[in-house]
Amino acid sequence: MNKMKILLRKVLLVAFIITPIIVVSVGFLKCSKTVSILKKEILILHKQNKDLQQKNKQTKNKLAACLSNSNKLLLTSQVKQNLVNWIVTNHTRAYPELATNVVTYAYQYSQYPLVILALISVESSYDFQTISKAGAYGGTQVRCSDWKDELVKQGIIKRTCKELFNPRKSVLAGNYVLDIYINKCGSLQGGLSAYLTGSCKSKISSQYVMKVYKRLGELYLAAHEN
Repeated sequence: MNKMKILLRKVLLVAFIITPIIVVSVGFLKCSKTVSILKKEILILHKQNKDLQQKNKQTKNKLAACLSNSNKLLLTSQVKQNLVNWIVTNHTRAYPELATNVVTYAYQYSQYPLVILALISVESSYDFQTISKAGAYGGTQVRCSDWKDELVKQGIIKRTCKELFNPRKSVLAGNYVLDIYINKCGSLQGGLSAYLTGSCKSKISSQYVMKVYKRLGELYLAAHEN
């Protein structure tokens, strides 16, 4: 009887020691499996991120080439007509005479005319009679309260902000402001960011900058249509 009791105690002691080990081992195996899955997911995400970075880099390179080539793009009668067609087709407020004049002004007054045309597309959709809640006037949506004195000094306007409803003056004003910001920020991206927010680097402006870049690409492709 005593031998049976001793044997039973030994069995219970072994069971008491082994059971936690089994539980911990099972838990460890589950945990290892989870870690393995997470590692795979992290690797996939890392690859996707690298692919995304590569795509962004390729896009920026294409945009840089596009901008570089757009500066050298001569305003032939065919190019002008193509740009006018793109503006009229994609903007309900635009009509042939207005589009023709704006293209002419952009090439006449700006060293980066396609950027100005793209900026007008994003800012006002070629509605030159519009005023924003922030007090931005005309097609290029220049904030006259911030720039009025400077625009008068430069001879772009004479007295009132309403003069920026004039497409020629609007192009002149928009180009003047953007040019200042590009020189200040050292890049087109920074210049466009500052045009929207006043800051060369702003998270708020990233979507805006990409919109202008997108329109710039569309304009460049439109200009080359046969």
